[in-house]
Amino acid sequence: MDYKSWKYRGINFFLEEIEENDSMKANSYPSIESFKDKELYDENIRSKVFEYLSKSAPIVSTTFKTRNAYTKEYCNELTYFTDGEFLFTNMLKEYVKFNDFVLPNSWFEIIKSCNYKLREVRLNYDLIINGTVDVFKTFEETFDIEPSLKGVVF
Repeated sequence: MDYKSWKYRGINFFLEEIEENDSMKANSYPSIESFKDKELYDENIRSKVFEYLSKSAPIVSTTFKTRNAYTKEYCNELTYFTDGEFLFTNMLKEYVKFNDFVLPNSWFEIIKSCNYKLREVRLNYDLIINGTVDVFKTFEETFDIEPSLKGVVF
């Protein structure tokens, strides 16, 4: 599945971010190579997308060890964010800075339809902490249904 056909409301990891010997890796994640297109965003669009992502609300942080899919450097911080439509990590936000990385089309169209302006996203952390709403189900949800995330967004 590539950026044009990605149907889920989140990307947990890219294949290249997981350590080679990690059993979670086995065909569970998309390759970052499938999310590259140098022609799709110009610098203005890329800047607007980065600014939009930077205003997203953090959900949770952990010290899970991942590898930057571009630089191959290890990172011991993993933070999940949301704009209320999509669940993504701090790594994805960093990838937008590279001149060939692109978001899934379905999500990009939502961002573009908002003129790259993210309304304030406030989360009800009590619902997340006590398990009333499992925001991580978003990784399995598609764009044809309302995301679980809507249940925790004010």
